Amino acid sequence: MKIAVKLLITAVFAVSGWLNAAEKYLSHSSLNKNWYVFTKVKPPRNYGIKPLFMTNDKNEQIFPTVCQLQNRTIDIAKISQGFFEKECAILFNVFKSRERGTLRLGLSADWWMQVFINGTKVYDTTKAGNVSRVFSPDDHIVDIPLIKGKNTLAVRVLSGSNGWRLVCGNTNKEPKKKIIPLKEIVYKSDATWHRVKMSNLKVLPGSALDLTTISKVKTAENGRLQRLTANHLGKLSYSDNYAGNIRLNGSNIHGYWDVLNEKITKDELKERLTLFRRQGYNFLRFSVDPIRRNNTKFNTSDLDKLDFMLSEMGRQGIYWHLIVTASNIFFDGKEYLKNHKDRNSLKALMYLGDKQLRQNWEFGVKKLFAHINPYTGIAWKDDPTIFCVEYYNEQEGPLLWTNFTPEVQAKYNNAFREWLKNKYATVSALRKSWNSVNLKSFDSIKAPGSLRGNGTVHDEFVLFINDLALKNLQWYNKIIESTGYQGLTGQYSLPVWWGDLKTRYLASKTAICNRYFNHPTFQTWRGSKCRQNSSLETMAGYWRAANATRLYDRPFIITEHNHAFWNQYQYEGGLVFGAYSALQGFDAVAIHEGAAVAKIEKENSAWTVGYSPVARANEFLRACLYLRGDVKQSGHHIRIDIPNSVLDQYSTVSSQQDKIGLLCGLNIKFTDGKSFISNVSPVQPEMVISPVGGAKAVGENTGWSVDTSDTTDSAFDLHKFTVLMRQKGILPGNNKTNVLKDVFQSDTGEITMRSRDKLLKVITPKTEAVCLTAGGSEQLKYLEVLNTSTNSLVAICSIDQKPLAHSKRIVLIYSTATVNTGMKLSPDRVVLMDRGKLPILMQVGKLKIAIKSDQAKPPEVYALSLDGARKQKINCKISPNGKIIIDLDTSMLPDGPTPFFEITYNK
Repeated sequence: MKIAVKLLITAVFAVSGWLNAAEKYLSHSSLNKNWYVFTKVKPPRNYGIKPLFMTNDKNEQIFPTVCQLQNRTIDIAKISQGFFEKECAILFNVFKSRERGTLRLGLSADWWMQVFINGTKVYDTTKAGNVSRVFSPDDHIVDIPLIKGKNTLAVRVLSGSNGWRLVCGNTNKEPKKKIIPLKEIVYKSDATWHRVKMSNLKVLPGSALDLTTISKVKTAENGRLQRLTANHLGKLSYSDNYAGNIRLNGSNIHGYWDVLNEKITKDELKERLTLFRRQGYNFLRFSVDPIRRNNTKFNTSDLDKLDFMLSEMGRQGIYWHLIVTASNIFFDGKEYLKNHKDRNSLKALMYLGDKQLRQNWEFGVKKLFAHINPYTGIAWKDDPTIFCVEYYNEQEGPLLWTNFTPEVQAKYNNAFREWLKNKYATVSALRKSWNSVNLKSFDSIKAPGSLRGNGTVHDEFVLFINDLALKNLQWYNKIIESTGYQGLTGQYSLPVWWGDLKTRYLASKTAICNRYFNHPTFQTWRGSKCRQNSSLETMAGYWRAANATRLYDRPFIITEHNHAFWNQYQYEGGLVFGAYSALQGFDAVAIHEGAAVAKIEKENSAWTVGYSPVARANEFLRACLYLRGDVKQSGHHIRIDIPNSVLDQYSTVSSQQDKIGLLCGLNIKFTDGKSFISNVSPVQPEMVISPVGGAKAVGENTGWSVDTSDTTDSAFDLHKFTVLMRQKGILPGNNKTNVLKDVFQSDTGEITMRSRDKLLKVITPKTEAVCLTAGGSEQLKYLEVLNTSTNSLVAICSIDQKPLAHSKRIVLIYSTATVNTGMKLSPDRVVLMDRGKLPILMQVGKLKIAIKSDQAKPPEVYALSLDGARKQKINCKISPNGKIIIDLDTSMLPDGPTPFFEITYNK
């Protein structure tokens, strides 16, 4: 039976962002006759997608009942066969609309409901309930904004005390509060967005975008790479008594798609590595766990591919940060398919020392590291190209995201109880410690489902997990040491609580960290959300949180980072992570992911750097600022010393204290327990402070990342602390830092952030750059931005190794924003309704700049394609005061917009 509904088609025009509607009803439009009903389930993170199954409180998989309205009603109680009050049902109806418009529905629920369309909530009765006991479509009249094409209606219904149902039907009544829909944003080629020509993505050798010379690494006499280690200062260096330290600039790639994909030949792998070098990269991070296993042997073809990749990486000067496992633990084929869907449970079980999983992990590591590579003639364990081994990517995930199976939860209950028994011995001792007179027995205690939460049980659970994490890491170390591998190791890349940091202090050779700005809730799937604020508004909070996990005595590796697409300020990412990582002297930084690609294969996704003009511009700038070292490392150092007394807290460095990292060097040390690193003498800090307050891991539960939010810690006055920093000479007298106005300038004077203006600028001898909002202008030293018509990054980078004042070859970057053709977003840009398709579009803009120069004649200026080829020549002139004036309009470029331009005197 089809239920007729009224589809309101709107002839619209914008009024301050809202739309007025001329109503016209189409009575022949209808919902899908089939409803998908999930009963007794946990609410989903995304109401914009109908899932194949959902989970209940026991983490069991619940599949939907497909049914149709009977007398305008779906009897959820009958489907569920019994219920308690306030149990949750989610009902989905997926249908197509021929037009954009408004769907008017009459709804009623027994007893509470929420209504969502395409992931956005449009109606809610959870405070008062249904109110009416008639349960008629006239109870609640809801106007629901639709998009043209596929729409997903979701209704969450909580059961009442005597019934559980949803009523849906036609109504002639008007809603109490009429919803006038905002028009979703649909991106297409127009006056604002132009197509980017991406026929060739391979950076040309010798072009202005060729960064091969800055990504060089030292080789041994045999032409192979040299082993990397930590030097006497705890910095990344060579093992042959090399006096200095080095930096690595890298990218993540998915091992399966970029290495073991049977469609990719060895020649193509070789070419990709060449492209990585040209784009300024000298290390890759990827996992070996996609390798196929059959009993005691690995697939011959897979192993040969990895052998070739390892050999070629060493030959081309590219180190490998090897992840042993990311989701698979060396299962046989069928075992892998069975276990992959529960990959978070596997991570949780590894903490508990699951016998089968640990046997698999040990087998894989010992087999691979003892293997002699026929292309090099040496075993993997002895190949210095493998500079760091990471045991298990984001193993903390299930404890942060609460998504493992009931069977695993039961095992955690048992392990937690045994741990408490060992700690307290008797129930009476536990009862006294917890001040809980009602506690009956150890067996009555249940382990929390995650580290999130408060109270005595959660504090104890955090300590329990800390203990598990240390034993787990020590086991990994034992296995890797037994192979004879002598390189660096790292583990736990989601360090958002003290115990995780302490575990690395006690048992890891490096500190590693994954960190994102505005990670989409569901990648680039429909209904996913990506917040649209600026990273500068947060004072680079995501970078600060990463920096505050850096241990004082060993190399620090950013294993993943990105400023997420489709955030409108994505152009900030390269300047933020490049400048501040250089200021702190990070040892290695890897973008996530796919930074060098040979050709365009699909539309822009959440992470693929190689397909995005904005992300490529970010990476070019980051390579200059960080890898080349254009930004000076801070000359001062403040350390936070952390006692054992905080280890029961699910928190980390205060978001007020971590702002010190915007001003000068900042790292952490644990005062109790022996460091895993010996024979180092790190630079001594000018100041040592104690941790105050904390930043709880909060934000939307994406299942892929962890966000931290800023807190207001009255116990730490950052303004007064900067006064003390000036008194001690850490901040010079002319430093422009004003915490009360959210202005931060580094001790070097090279980096200045004006957070309230969404402005960040960097002034160095070889690079000057600034992030500005539309209409903004800013004076740097040699670069002056006179005007930009749109939010953007503007930068000039010398590429002939000379200071900007004398450079005869400069890359100008004008980076704005990108989208896919046909991409649909909610009016606030947050919710993804349709990812769109190729071609990729870039926002065009007008830019006027002036550059000081000691050259007597005007240079030649060219727009560059993404491969570095020169395209249209851009007019420029010399002003009476000797400045180069460039007036640029990217909408007028015949080859389409680009973020890259070349300023050259080399004809």
